[in-house]
Amino acid sequence: MQDYIQICRENNLTHECSEYTVTDGENWASRVDKVYRVSDDTFDLGDIKTYGKITAEKLEKVKWQLSIYAYMFERLNKKAKVGRLFVIHLRNKQKKDGSWDHISNIIFVNRIPSEICEELLATDLLENNLSTHLEYRMSTRLRRQKSVSLFRPRPKWKRD
Repeated sequence: MQDYIQICRENNLTHECSEYTVTDGENWASRVDKVYRVSDDTFDLGDIKTYGKITAEKLEKVKWQLSIYAYMFERLNKKAKVGRLFVIHLRNKQKKDGSWDHISNIIFVNRIPSEICEELLATDLLENNLSTHLEYRMSTRLRRQKSVSLFRPRPKWKRD
């Protein structure tokens, strides 16, 4: 807890709320770990991570996660802007050898533009809808047939 308080002080973070639900109102919803007020209309979004090492791959995933949160936050709060996005990395766990794995830092990430986040979500929905549609078509087609042959022998005239 002390590490979190220190990070907030060092980075001038004014806590607004925790576990803030963001949604597009139709298909997507998630919770932002931390929302911090910067001004009357600007907010920073933070994600708390407590696992060991944050790899480049994990950081890229968090970048997408927070960027999508920012996109949805601004859609829900029309007059609000999202400023900084960051991970608050906290860990204080004893290792098997008796030493402590102590991590306390903040990692800022660059925001992916809202237009790209919107396209990603739309594409995912389109692919899921297409996949569901194709699965339905295939299942009804398979039910109409008694058996399906996945291998068809070549006609005799095409054999070598």
